[in-house]
Amino acid sequence: MIQIREAVDRAVDEASRLGDWPTAWRGPLTHDEWTLLDKRGDLKRFVEGQATLDDLSEIILDNRRTYVPARAAKQKGPSAERCGNQTRRHVHDVALTDAFFADVEQDSTDRFQVRKFRREILADTLVSDLRRWIQEHVRRQGRPTVENGRVHLVAVRVGDEIVRRATRLGHPLEWLRQMSEALAAFYPWEPADAATYALAGTPPSVRSLRAHVRRTWPVLARSTITLTIGPTATPNEVAAVYSRLRTQEFGRVRRLTPKHAALAAFAFRHSGLSDVEQMNQWNRKQKNRPRWRYRFPSVFRRERDLALGSLLELRPHRSRR
Repeated sequence: MIQIREAVDRAVDEASRLGDWPTAWRGPLTHDEWTLLDKRGDLKRFVEGQATLDDLSEIILDNRRTYVPARAAKQKGPSAERCGNQTRRHVHDVALTDAFFADVEQDSTDRFQVRKFRREILADTLVSDLRRWIQEHVRRQGRPTVENGRVHLVAVRVGDEIVRRATRLGHPLEWLRQMSEALAAFYPWEPADAATYALAGTPPSVRSLRAHVRRTWPVLARSTITLTIGPTATPNEVAAVYSRLRTQEFGRVRRLTPKHAALAAFAFRHSGLSDVEQMNQWNRKQKNRPRWRYRFPSVFRRERDLALGSLLELRPHRSRR
């Protein structure tokens, strides 16, 4: 996968230069962009020969068109150059990453016991093979501790994957879990990144905007998009990230008209009735809104199904009525 990522980086850089894209849209793939390609299945299609590097670079550049502030797109040279190869938010996040990393590294009190952990567990040697180290300590600790029917999980980021393993009280993995969660509670880090830092010394990245999508089936409308927003993120950046993520995960979502919103709720409450019975009851309720009534069951059924699909499954509603 590392070779594929490097190839995609080169393809994106070449495409952005040939297309005279703004400098702010260039640069190597971020972790979020690599995750996007993996989650969409584009990497799998590439491995199977169903997609090309040009396809992957086009997806990334199109993603950056939305992600990067619009002014960078309109003013190709100077405005983008102010931030080098990254957006201003990224530059700010990198500065915070460096500042927090320096803070914990220079902490003379070792309040999170990072140095003590490295001295007693790692013999002052950073881990180069994280997956092997985790597997070895899972084997050594034996059966995990169960409390109230549950186990504690330590999370470690290994490349682009988060590895989770159950822990046993009094063993290194449990110490690592407690330490990484304490670090994440103090700094704006993910526990998995904090654990990787403790083991391998990799600075945990700070992101002023983090997003999590929970998709649910059936009834896609029960899904949620959760944004964790740092105080340094601007309103425009928040709006751009949400817009990109919503379109990426759910496609085009449009609000229902008052009529079709009422029709969807009515149909959901009367799902046990036939089409004709539903239409007749609906029409009787529209005494003051004659334009909302239907004459033909086939038209009523089509409008109802479109409204229900749009309300519950987020399918675009194309009715003009």
